[in-house]
Amino acid sequence: MHQEELTPFPTLVEIIRTIANAFNSKQSNKSLDEKVNDANVDFRQIEKFLVDSIGAPLQKIDEDLSQITVENIQHVIEHYVNLVQSVSLDIVSRDDSLPLLLELWFPQFAVNYLNDIHHKKGGPKPTELISSSDLAVRVAIDWIAEHETGWKEFVNSCDKNEIDLIDSWKRGRHLPSLQRVSSIGCWTNTIYPKALDWNRVKTLLTVARAIDHFRKTESGRRAVNEVKNLCWSVNPQRNLVDELEQCQLNNSQAFEEIIRLLQEIQTAISKAIHGEDINQGELEEELQRVKNLLEQGKFRDEISYHLNFHEARWQVVRGNLDTACEHYRKAFEGSLFRGGMNQERIINEALVVASSKNNPDKVFLKQLKNKAIVFGLELPADSRRREETTYKFSDIVEQWEIDLWKSYMKHYFPCHEEAFNSGKSGPVSLGDKEFNPDYRYPNRIMKLGAPRKKSMPQLIWSVLYKEVDIAKKLLDKGADVNLCSELNETAIGVAVENLSIDNNPTAVDIEMFDLLAKQEHKAETLNKRTVKKKLLPITSAVGAGRPEVVEQLLKMGADPNRRGPDGQTPLYICVYYLTTAASSKDDSA
Repeated sequence: MHQEELTPFPTLVEIIRTIANAFNSKQSNKSLDEKVNDANVDFRQIEKFLVDSIGAPLQKIDEDLSQITVENIQHVIEHYVNLVQSVSLDIVSRDDSLPLLLELWFPQFAVNYLNDIHHKKGGPKPTELISSSDLAVRVAIDWIAEHETGWKEFVNSCDKNEIDLIDSWKRGRHLPSLQRVSSIGCWTNTIYPKALDWNRVKTLLTVARAIDHFRKTESGRRAVNEVKNLCWSVNPQRNLVDELEQCQLNNSQAFEEIIRLLQEIQTAISKAIHGEDINQGELEEELQRVKNLLEQGKFRDEISYHLNFHEARWQVVRGNLDTACEHYRKAFEGSLFRGGMNQERIINEALVVASSKNNPDKVFLKQLKNKAIVFGLELPADSRRREETTYKFSDIVEQWEIDLWKSYMKHYFPCHEEAFNSGKSGPVSLGDKEFNPDYRYPNRIMKLGAPRKKSMPQLIWSVLYKEVDIAKKLLDKGADVNLCSELNETAIGVAVENLSIDNNPTAVDIEMFDLLAKQEHKAETLNKRTVKKKLLPITSAVGAGRPEVVEQLLKMGADPNRRGPDGQTPLYICVYYLTTAASSKDDSA
């Protein structure tokens, strides 16, 4: 794969291989190399690669080192997946994104790792080990020589070749190989004093080797320097999300026309999904125009998934589920490790549509479910099979899940009756209004939905179901508008989100917002950001194009400087829409 074809966010296997190379623990793992650019590698293989390429080899050095390293990498992956899901890197190349990730994101985890190693094994302090004035291996060997009383005796017992090898490590001519480090205690037959802690010696040499490995590239040196600054508690002056946004802005000018067209296409398809009449010929002309413009652009592959997503939705409206699935597949593959929150949206819709075909697309469903598991959107079909690496469809997807996804068709595409009239009731979905409020306890937390029930105060459920009368009665009975769901959803936040054009707002949604806006809200509630989509009430209001709602939220105490989806402020979103509108006006002049 050429550099320009790489996703802006490195894949999970890339991260594992990079760390394995730093420790020299990868060895000849061909399957790791084969899967390194696979953005949708089987979720079970990720853990296997981590254990086989890093955990098991490091166990030969020291069990504590292996455990600490694996646990820290798992922590990195967990947070990295959240970053990949929340930040969009459309029209951002790997050349732009990777240096920023190395300098502004990964160093914080490297500091935690070095502190964990030092706490468990001792040795030089992280600030000393990662000093910019010396190689980490030299610092480690000097510390060992000073504090391990048997080291000098060991070196004196080595033959000339081994002494020269240690000297070459100190001078930076060669990095210690994991094999040589693991066998260092067996270089001679001499019995050394008990004061020589071989596990600590091997651990320090291995960790120092990894640090010096990263110093071999310019971006790696900058990353190590940032780790040094963080070790000294020097906070970074730059923000990763701001820098990535700037990269997008720098490249966005060439895509103003495409962005404008995509917004018009999205609006038209949204109307069609909800049964409104649209000019189909004009819509298809706009779809073709975007396709033509993308073929001329520099970032064709990086942004074309948007077009495929819209084409997929349009084909569903027209009843062509087979064609829709092909477009969903392209949108899914193109959005991975690039599309931010669009990835979750595409996965959810594609699961529904692929399940709704007369013959559900099992290969595609398996791919979608696999990535949904990696992103934490779904659970494995059977946790007892989690460690197995068989590739049966039933090991990933079960029939009840297909029935469940199919039951959501009406929720996503109310215009397409045939797709959801399956005759099966299935588990409770959000569209089935099986919601019985308990007015005796207005703040009661209720669980609805299956198979994994969502917990939230019943006031929020009433807003979600657009039941104004129930919301009024709950408020009259003393329901607290400041309570939130387990995902930080609030009643006011859900009400504002319902006003988005994508949700086909009606007079009921406006009445619901007005009802809640009259209630006294805490500033914390108005500025609470949802866990998954990072939505704020005020950013949702700006995105919905509702200036009167924005004004009301500001009067209530919303913070205009808080960052919402993709780290964007309300002002940034507003300027973006104004720029798009101005561009559209110029084109029509």
